[in-house]
Amino acid sequence: MDPKNFADLPVATPEFRSGTRSSRTWTNTKNTTVLFQPRGAQIEALYALEDSRAGGASRGLVQAATGVGKTYLAAFDSAKYERVLFVAHREEILKQAARSFENVRHSDDYGFFYGKRKDTDKSVIFASVTTLGRGEYLKEEYFKEDYFDYVVIDEFHHAVNAQYKRIVNYFKPKFLLGLTATPERMDGKNIYEICDYNVPYEISLKEAINKGMLAPFHYYGIYDETDYSGLHLMKGRYDGQELTELYRENSRRYDLICKYYRKYRSCQALGFCCSRQHAEEMAREFCSRGIPSAAVYSNGEGKFAEDRDIVVKRLKNGDIKVIFSVTGESAYPYIDADYPDDCIVDFDMRLIDLFETLRKKSLSIREQIRREYDRIKELLDGKVPTRMELFTYMEDEVYQYCIKTPKENPFRRYLEFLHDLGELSADEEALYHGIGREFISIIETTDMQKVYKMPILYSLYNHGNIRLEVTEEEVLQSWKEFFDRGTNWKDLVKDKSCDTYKSMTDKQHLSKAKSMPIHYLKASGKGFFIEQEGYAIAIRQDLKDILENKALGQHMGDVLDYRTMEYYRRRYTDKV
Repeated sequence: MDPKNFADLPVATPEFRSGTRSSRTWTNTKNTTVLFQPRGAQIEALYALEDSRAGGASRGLVQAATGVGKTYLAAFDSAKYERVLFVAHREEILKQAARSFENVRHSDDYGFFYGKRKDTDKSVIFASVTTLGRGEYLKEEYFKEDYFDYVVIDEFHHAVNAQYKRIVNYFKPKFLLGLTATPERMDGKNIYEICDYNVPYEISLKEAINKGMLAPFHYYGIYDETDYSGLHLMKGRYDGQELTELYRENSRRYDLICKYYRKYRSCQALGFCCSRQHAEEMAREFCSRGIPSAAVYSNGEGKFAEDRDIVVKRLKNGDIKVIFSVTGESAYPYIDADYPDDCIVDFDMRLIDLFETLRKKSLSIREQIRREYDRIKELLDGKVPTRMELFTYMEDEVYQYCIKTPKENPFRRYLEFLHDLGELSADEEALYHGIGREFISIIETTDMQKVYKMPILYSLYNHGNIRLEVTEEEVLQSWKEFFDRGTNWKDLVKDKSCDTYKSMTDKQHLSKAKSMPIHYLKASGKGFFIEQEGYAIAIRQDLKDILENKALGQHMGDVLDYRTMEYYRRRYTDKV
């Protein structure tokens, strides 16, 4: 990237803290002109994105902590593209994004696509996912699939949801940028697959605080005398409604919280609550004690509820002191975690004892996996989840239990897992009680230090029309199709350029395929992968009898998709 694109703009005192959003600078002329230039993490991300595109990437995910300025980053990165689409889930986010893009592009050639407004002839369109994601609008009479050169998907961890997927799958831009602060959300594990496993840049909350981009936090864990013994635990968590009823009208607890708010000389503070009603009550109680407060939650209609953007402005202006919001799914805080510099985490010892008691009461790993399976099946309207669906919707905490406990890991023995639950179909029962079960098990558990086996197995899978043998030409086609996708080529020519990969001859590709994955599949495949004259690799002929069983193709494809995705998830996790 040419640094002149942004680095040579005039320097002046920034309006925002270094590294957040973008800084404003003023020219030394009589007529004041406001210029916006990238700062801190944005500059790092811009270089990383440009390098990624130079390496052949057409999609990428940027993961950055809230407050770093992802919207301005998208505006800067997309500035050289003529037509841009920005997708988000809330109208206020779209309006804020429009202001950011206008500041960077210095153009009012933009429109909106949500509700009753349907602009289709502007260079930059800000669209609501709930509107644009409807099938009736993803048609040529609104936008051709190649109308946009650059597409931004905000809150990309939701991209596995139906409306987001329709948008991502419909448009064919030169580059698609996903933005997220929380890639490990329950519905976001295979967002890496959607962005071709390409994560050019990320900066965690800890890094952002350590670099001075965000303010450090103080976290105090205060013990109170509330009796929790009568409450029910669900997967190690209390029921939100039961907690709400326990806290309601608990003036002693309200007094205690207000006391510590004043004790720690808090000015601006966030209060996390177990439910909307709880947030409302906390805001009311603080207001009654002379501490201006508000509650923020989705579709807030309570007396003390306010719109998120309005209440944040009021907090900045000093009109209110505390915002009460609802918490996520975390059961316990990470007391022993490695926190950012200048952050304080201080828990009463009695509170730590309480957390330990909760942990001991938690369900066994097997029970948690079973309950998570039931929850996901219900989410899918009663459909038995595939491996990929189970992975996609499984809470990350439970998934980590699976990975760390091989004996309980359903992804290593999914047919057995479904059999134990009585969930197999007639075709799957036939597969389970025959040679097909062992064949699927081999693919589930084969060593994956490298990803090279996958394109070989995909050549045998043949998009569901399983082959008993494949020629060298068929292997080569599958091999190149796999490594041509996104930035997969990097696994083949480590620490070298995309040009090096593109210069590889078919002979070199085939040599690598034969000397590594084909060799190891034959050596470690328990006799299922064999030599056959005239072919690169073959499967034992006694599998021929079950090729007509649809369950074989369904499970083989599902295993291959999961193993590929898990490999790239693991490689990404190890890298960071």
